[in-house]
Amino acid sequence: MDYVLHAERFKLLDMELSYLASHGVRVGILNDTDKNEDGDVILFYAIDNEYGKGRIPARPFFRTGIKNGDKKIRERLNTNINKVINGKMTGEQALNNLGIMVKGMIQDSLRNGNWKPNAPRTLALKGNKPPLVDSGSMMDAIDYEIVER
Repeated sequence: MDYVLHAERFKLLDMELSYLASHGVRVGILNDTDKNEDGDVILFYAIDNEYGKGRIPARPFFRTGIKNGDKKIRERLNTNINKVINGKMTGEQALNNLGIMVKGMIQDSLRNGNWKPNAPRTLALKGNKPPLVDSGSMMDAIDYEIVER
């Protein structure tokens, strides 16, 4: 009987590790058609702000969020893999947990980054809101999904 339990446990572990090996997490602005209140495609607006374009200075909220959270991301990934190995979490739960965390890191970077202030013209148009934050549409567009590799 003990052998059957161990065999079943190894079968489940193999299934969960296979899931982790064949899936990953994609985080960012995943929809390339959603528009903000001005009619701009949010993804393109985010890219222009991430890298800078014309008079828009680079405000790399995405790269900063990932860079600043790199150690925490690795630690969470290792913790989650150990939980999968110990039967306390499925592979899908591990990836969802990681996706939620990274999504939050990018949103936090967008909201709280030390970005170059808005130009006087921009301030006149949108008021005294911080850079990258206006209606919240870009913040809301940041999401994650589990994908097959």
